[in-house]
Amino acid sequence: LARAAADGHSCAQCAHPQPAIVPRAEMRLLRRFPPPVAAIAVAVAAVLALPAPAAAVSSTGGPPRCAQPPTLVTSARPPFGAHGACLQPTSSKVGSPTWPAWTGRGICLALGLLVGAATAICSLHGARAVGENIPLYFGQGCFWHVQHDLVRLETQLLRRPASRLTAVAGYAGSPGATAGAGGGVCYHNREGAPDYGKMGFAEAVSVSVPEEKVKDFMQYYFDAAAKTPFGRNDPQDLGSEYRSVIGLPGGLRSPLVADMEAANAGRLKLLDGVGGDADTLMRGEVYVYDSAKFPFFQAELYHQFHDDMLAQYREDYHQLKARFEKIGKLEPVACP
Repeated sequence: LARAAADGHSCAQCAHPQPAIVPRAEMRLLRRFPPPVAAIAVAVAAVLALPAPAAAVSSTGGPPRCAQPPTLVTSARPPFGAHGACLQPTSSKVGSPTWPAWTGRGICLALGLLVGAATAICSLHGARAVGENIPLYFGQGCFWHVQHDLVRLETQLLRRPASRLTAVAGYAGSPGATAGAGGGVCYHNREGAPDYGKMGFAEAVSVSVPEEKVKDFMQYYFDAAAKTPFGRNDPQDLGSEYRSVIGLPGGLRSPLVADMEAANAGRLKLLDGVGGDADTLMRGEVYVYDSAKFPFFQAELYHQFHDDMLAQYREDYHQLKARFEKIGKLEPVACP
């Protein structure tokens, strides 16, 4: 609209009106900016570039006055506001302007600001409605293979490159929901550091998932558990540290529970986790935690992107640890 107003024609040009088309070079430049900014920028540019209104004269001299509205010129790619209309003079006096100069500039600026504001509102609404990432964590036996499986899902299902992967191994589900002395939650050790097992934590892997893909990740989790007669993976690992857990904002009171139940399809019993819960081996149960009340703590660096006990993973998978450290997605922890 702003471009069309800036390309307006005087009455003297009515015989050969030109369509208002934004050049490709300008369009490429505008695409570098957010839509609201681009719309307002075009409006301001149009106001500055708007020519002074032409003077209409009588038939006794000067350029001819428009005798009738001109024909609208269109193109194969008609732009918004393409026009060729000539404004009739507001007065029959010689030299009288066809319209006040401030009118066109004001209309251009008002339309640009209106389009910019509307675009901004729509952009913000869309950002909230589509693609919002939900922090989740999953645990089922040893976290080594769970992390590998979640990285595979992020890569194949979400098409994420290595720089955007989010799966991190760690601990969750403690009734205290806090780290030990020095801020650490540590693996079994002989140095007296806070032991995750004694603190009631379970091994888990955190991952950030778009809301519309949560059900797919839940589907992977329940399918993996349903494939084994033991109710969870790694039956050789005994103890509450290896129990089946799912963490999400709100726990069983989350609006995403419907997706969880649909993915589960009644195969496992979903329990409201209270922290430090018992092992789920041979019981067909999963503890669901509110991730706000039972937060996730990153595990030691040597546990990240590790081979499983029964599987050797590719070197490019192992190299993700160094990449995560470099970009700040992994940090050293206060553990031996």
